[in-house]
Amino acid sequence: MSAAPAAGSGVTVREARAEELERLLAVHRAAFGSDEEAGLVRAILMDESAAPTLSLVAADGDDVLGHILFSRVRLGGDADGSILCPLAVMPEAQARGIGGALIREGLARLAAGNAGDDVRAVFVYGDPAYYGRFGFTAAIPQELPPPHPIPEAHLDAWMVRTPDGGALDVAGPVRCCDALDDPAYW
Repeated sequence: MSAAPAAGSGVTVREARAEELERLLAVHRAAFGSDEEAGLVRAILMDESAAPTLSLVAADGDDVLGHILFSRVRLGGDADGSILCPLAVMPEAQARGIGGALIREGLARLAAGNAGDDVRAVFVYGDPAYYGRFGFTAAIPQELPPPHPIPEAHLDAWMVRTPDGGALDVAGPVRCCDALDDPAYW
């Protein structure tokens, strides 16, 4: 797939390139104010159990303004899914629609089969008010529990949708890649 235009003049969404890794990590450090998410991105990209991954950037020329990473999850018996983790936008580029453009393009590419096998569900553990705008809904009521217990106050933050916005046809436990399989992240 070619680069897709994003919000903001000159900003496009495209696949991340291997030589951009340090710039991607810098986006996560700036957005989150720590090395934790940057370390997680590096770990997921190196984790064979995360493959296939979909790593997209929002760029303005050579400037990387945002990054999103989707990695493989296994659903129930043997169905494939993906998890959006993490999403970051440079602080000075936030509130310009860049995060939304990354999410929409990622979902479109997953729906088109650009991340390997047939992805039947996409998960995220995040702000329901934000991700709900993109069609994500609470996953637990849909019999899709997270890989590890999460605090009761955040149960609605474990969300799911299909890549194409259609009806879910899977249920059962979700197993994520080794890099994300740490109770500390949940």
